[in-house]
Amino acid sequence: MSDKTVITIPGVLRDLENGLTRTPKDKNYNPEVGCMKDKYSLSGAELKEIFKHPKLKGKKTIVPKERSYVLVEEEETISEEKDVTINIEDEEIKAPETVVTEEQSNW
Repeated sequence: MSDKTVITIPGVLRDLENGLTRTPKDKNYNPEVGCMKDKYSLSGAELKEIFKHPKLKGKKTIVPKERSYVLVEEEETISEEKDVTINIEDEEIKAPETVVTEEQSNW
């Protein structure tokens, strides 16, 4: 019995969502992410056969986009903590600084 690589449809779809391309020659190939041809040690013909499956036919790599923001569901607390650096005799000490908003000062 030979050791065969097990490739699942959800696994291939997840790879596409994570930015893996089919081959290193593809348009959106990123060497840091890689490609399925290398990940699964497949030949070009084997890879082509896999993407003939009805659930994979026409599926493309999803290129992750850099966002300039972070979206959170809940409001953050009113007080904010920031790191403050204090130099004492050429030693750096980091201490949290609590910033009190105008709304809090009226409490």
